[in-house]
Amino acid sequence: MEKRAILAAVVSIVILIGWQYLFFRPAERAAEIEGQGSQERVAEVERTPSQAEIPQRRPAPPRGEGVIAASPWPGPLAEGGEDITIDTGVARIVLTTRGAAIKQVHLLHYADETGEPVKLVVAPNGEALPLLPLQLRSTDPFAQMANEGLYQASQKRLTLSPDAPQGEISMTLQGNGEGFLRKTLSFQYGSYATDVRLEWGGAVMPEGLSVLWGPGIGGEVSDGRAGYYSTLGPVTLLGGAGGARRVEDDSEEPQFLRHRGDIMWTSLHSKYFMAALIPRDSAEGALVEKTADGTTAVGLEFPGDKGEASFFLYAGPKEYSHLKTYGASLDQAVDFGFFGFLAKPLLLGLNFLFKLTASYGWSIILLTVFIKLVFAPLTHKSTKSMQQMAKLQPKMKSLREIYKGDKQRLNEEVMKLYREHKVNPLGGCLPLLLQIPVFFALYRVLLSSIELRQAPFLWINDLSAAEATTIPVFVIAMGASMWLQQKMSPTSMDPTQAKMMMFMPILFTFLFWSFPVGLVIYWLANNLLSIGQQYMTNKMTSSPAVSAKAPSKPAKRAK
Repeated sequence: MEKRAILAAVVSIVILIGWQYLFFRPAERAAEIEGQGSQERVAEVERTPSQAEIPQRRPAPPRGEGVIAASPWPGPLAEGGEDITIDTGVARIVLTTRGAAIKQVHLLHYADETGEPVKLVVAPNGEALPLLPLQLRSTDPFAQMANEGLYQASQKRLTLSPDAPQGEISMTLQGNGEGFLRKTLSFQYGSYATDVRLEWGGAVMPEGLSVLWGPGIGGEVSDGRAGYYSTLGPVTLLGGAGGARRVEDDSEEPQFLRHRGDIMWTSLHSKYFMAALIPRDSAEGALVEKTADGTTAVGLEFPGDKGEASFFLYAGPKEYSHLKTYGASLDQAVDFGFFGFLAKPLLLGLNFLFKLTASYGWSIILLTVFIKLVFAPLTHKSTKSMQQMAKLQPKMKSLREIYKGDKQRLNEEVMKLYREHKVNPLGGCLPLLLQIPVFFALYRVLLSSIELRQAPFLWINDLSAAEATTIPVFVIAMGASMWLQQKMSPTSMDPTQAKMMMFMPILFTFLFWSFPVGLVIYWLANNLLSIGQQYMTNKMTSSPAVSAKAPSKPAKRAK
């Protein structure tokens, strides 16, 4: 019974890892979101030079709309206009006076594969940008005027510092007569968030106004499997009486979606970076639009007759501890999966160890040691139980020979044997099963956390990428340690099953060949610690096997 349970557990782990290795994690596809009222939500944070406060929002009244017909982009950016540069210490933002839009966002603390700062404004397939972040959409000519007009800017350059931690840029477009449009962007030193305020007026007001982020989001990785255990594309967080709910729009088909209800934020994701629009007041809806050329945009929809709208724009890394400081449940942009309640403290522990070691490689090893110490009593109990089962195998084999034609009697004798020797057939499996959620939680953290991106360790340049050497030392060492661990572990399997299990190290070696090396280091460290613990346990509990002598075969029952 025990060997089947252990085999099932191991096979389950292999299937789960292998499936995620070969396929992207499916995300919930949004088809039609019915709006619903919700309680007032307040995001409480302290204002510091390195973060932006996201204050109270008033949820919009519920209005239900689902998928609607596709609508065109506002149009490509016209020629002309002057650039305005803002340096916040962590980002360099380039605005243009033509359309008062964001031309580029450079993340100064994150480099791309060429060593240059990551760019968040990118065009699909390297083509000309079909739109720019902060462009507007409306149901009338208002949008064309707003996106192609030449604005007057309050200043041409803004550089923030600890001595000058705040600043704003105001851009105004004066139309014919009394018509006007003003965009005011407020920045803080050390922050990736921008406070955006829109004001407009005139003889004829637009019916509705939407502000967009598009045509995508930069910072993509080039390993071909960026979506492996990662959130990609549009994500919208909807509030409600039952709590916040993430909606991931993962369809690759051209579409136009409108989410109604309590819009907490809408966002666009690459593996490690995101742009999110977070309404300060009420937003009528959140928009998600995808076109046939691969362009994707998200946006917030505001009533046109109000004459004003305000929201926060976050454009930066998906770093959990950092996002948490902004409030508005922005930390939910990082999806840790089913075992998120375990993954979050593990990530916090990893970051704490990094502060002590200044190396994520050593932090992974120390965290592995800590987890191993926590589970040491369970592992010892499991190993001891497996040894007891292994010692009973000669007796078990004898019983199977004697009662091979009477399964009921065989089961009775086997259970009697367990009771005589005080052996729990599940004692070797249950402690291992209790560790599986922790394993998967840490597995998720190491596979998707931006903290490991371009983090060096020994000869490794990037713990988030596969080991880029001719001979992947860590991968081979992991496979060898797994083989040695199996040789040292007691087993109650028959020879055929034991031979099958010996192929597991080979399978895992090929499986981990293209895994992030940070995950391989964790597995290697865990194997080495298990080998040491197995050696100590074997020395402490060594005893002779149970005699194979069995009771004589019972006489046939009288008919």
